[in-house]
Amino acid sequence: MADRSLAVTENNWHVYELYRSRQYDACMAYIDAHIERVGRTYYPIYVR
Repeated sequence: MADRSLAVTENNWHVYELYRSRQYDACMAYIDAHIERVGRTYYPIYVR
């Protein structure tokens, strides 16, 4: 379970860095690919 949490955290930081650097298309493409891969209809993003 810890490994999965770590992967989610790393993914969130990757998405946040794309968004912060204004790479919006890449950010949305990354999220869309993640949703398609895991079959979920949501993508949690946590920003401190």
